[in-house]
Amino acid sequence: MMLALALAPGAAFGADELPVPEGLRTEIDFWKRVFAATGRDTRLVHDSLHVGVVYGEVSLKDLSPRARRSAIRAAVRDYRNVLVRLADRRPGKLSEKEQRVLDAWGPNPSRATLRDAAGRLRVQQGVAEKFKDGLVRSGRWRDHILKTLEEHGVPEGVAALPHVESSFQPHARSSASALGMWQFTRSTGRRFMRIDNVMDERLDPWRATTAAAQLLKYNHSLTDSWPLAITAYNQGVGAMLRAIRQLGTRDIETVVRRYRGRTFKFAGRNFYVELIAAVEVEEEAERWFGPLDLEPPIDYVMVQVPDYMRLSTLAGALAVESSTLASLNPGLRAPVLGDSKYVPRNYALRVPPMADAQDRIAVIKSDQRYANQIRDRNYVIQPGDTLSLIAQRYDTTVSRLMQANNLRNMHRIRAGQTLEIPGPAAREPIPDGANTYRVRRGDTVGRIARRAGLSEEELLALNNINNRNRIYVGQELRLTSAQLPIPQPPVAEVAPEATAEAERMVASAPAVEPAPTGPSFGVVSLADPNDYTVLDGDLVQVEAAETLGHYADWLEIRTQRLRDMNGLRYGRSVSIGRRLRLDFSRVSRETFTQRRVAFHHELQEAFFSDYHVVGVSEYRVRRGDSVWQLMRRNDVPMWLLRQYNPGLDPDTLEVGAQLLFPRLQAKNAAAPS
Repeated sequence: MMLALALAPGAAFGADELPVPEGLRTEIDFWKRVFAATGRDTRLVHDSLHVGVVYGEVSLKDLSPRARRSAIRAAVRDYRNVLVRLADRRPGKLSEKEQRVLDAWGPNPSRATLRDAAGRLRVQQGVAEKFKDGLVRSGRWRDHILKTLEEHGVPEGVAALPHVESSFQPHARSSASALGMWQFTRSTGRRFMRIDNVMDERLDPWRATTAAAQLLKYNHSLTDSWPLAITAYNQGVGAMLRAIRQLGTRDIETVVRRYRGRTFKFAGRNFYVELIAAVEVEEEAERWFGPLDLEPPIDYVMVQVPDYMRLSTLAGALAVESSTLASLNPGLRAPVLGDSKYVPRNYALRVPPMADAQDRIAVIKSDQRYANQIRDRNYVIQPGDTLSLIAQRYDTTVSRLMQANNLRNMHRIRAGQTLEIPGPAAREPIPDGANTYRVRRGDTVGRIARRAGLSEEELLALNNINNRNRIYVGQELRLTSAQLPIPQPPVAEVAPEATAEAERMVASAPAVEPAPTGPSFGVVSLADPNDYTVLDGDLVQVEAAETLGHYADWLEIRTQRLRDMNGLRYGRSVSIGRRLRLDFSRVSRETFTQRRVAFHHELQEAFFSDYHVVGVSEYRVRRGDSVWQLMRRNDVPMWLLRQYNPGLDPDTLEVGAQLLFPRLQAKNAAAPS
């Protein structure tokens, strides 16, 4: 069935509240030409910096792939020669092609302009057919998208963003392993969705839409500009915050024209204008494509799964095929679809419309309900995984994983490889008399308490923790009440001179995929505003959870060398936000950055494997408040709080200042119906 709905002005996703910068009109019109007037068999040869400067079209219709490549290379070579010839000397009589190239630059372009342009030729494929198909597909989710954006206070024009990202294809995958209709990478997606071997909500258009709205609202809370918040969706909010600081403006045209960040290239400069072009093409859809029949919205009702259950059990109770439930719940992974894993407890399941769906599930027999998920025997490595992350997820150790799978190098794993998961490993007791314990991967309050000879209540009370599930890797816990100090702002601590080899390996473990390069270099996720690259003068700014020991480990030097370079006494802590000078005599700045990013990636992945952000709360600082009290009250770790409040100095807090606190929800908490 198709829904007859001719797209006319006002029927498309509108651009309400999205400014249309007329200074970028040439760029907008170029992308409209790509989206609506140029087919898949045509290429536009244009300037990569001034994209609206188009030299001509190349038709590839009826050509083989090899012939297409030859035709494109020939066209680029021909236009480059024309530009060089016009830059060297202006012939008295111009050919038709020479005149067209010259006219593309307006009246009387300089020789330097033409010479520079010869090195910036780019070829863009037309996508008119793809855009039209995306328009038809968009009908399935348009109502949900518009409603979700409105609920989160995001401009409705953003609803056209999937045209740019995926053409509304729910299973789209990019070369950077971004997935789904909204193209989330694993690291960014885990802030808002569940992504593991049970479910990947990036592939669920409904859930991913909510996550996209949350990310965009978060970006806007930091940039105070919708064009920059939208550009940050592609480039990362940290890049946009740097642009604001460097240029002293939030004007999108100025940022596009003048910002020269090392990662701000073609995709970043064009991301916002592509969205505006997509909105305008939608509004003029009938002019470009004629009357269109949009696919109808997918009809369903939602029920909550109260216990762990097999999908086949739920399908039987609902009298539908398992494949029907799979199509309505595309975020469920293959193990769930094949009944080797249960549908998670509290999962909000979409089912075909029926009035008594929840009642049917309620009468499922008790012997078909389970208290726990099926334990894995094997695990297929996903892009972005590390052995330490997998070990934490399954409550084992890196060494046991390596032994069980005959691995000689913890870094030599690849996406798609299957690992055997060994049984649970017992952890060594905490030494008698220990005053503190630093939380490690896989720890829980109960396990730490048992190993320390304490009750859970005693451990929670000693550390003023209200939520037993809210501990994080790297957190230092008190194990004794002796000499409890007056609360002081915790700072990044000095690590011991030498670390165990296993800990050294975990600290610098790279992801399965190569360390971030290009647009993602120095970036943990697009939602993380911190810049982990080395600053001018071989300086770094200390971030939460970092220590001198970490820096020494990543630099392969002794900690004392860093103390000497920065005038630090032995035992003295380094404060978050302080700048330290580093020694790159043994490793390059790039290697250091890769190791630093891998550390924070692992820290954040471990946290977001248990929690995701469901919203943001604002708080006005009152007299007597401290950052540390507010952290404990809101159960938010320092590194996450600083990401929502860039520039936050934990040692100084002004009365009346506004802080943003992410609202966190445990992955197994009750899902909304």
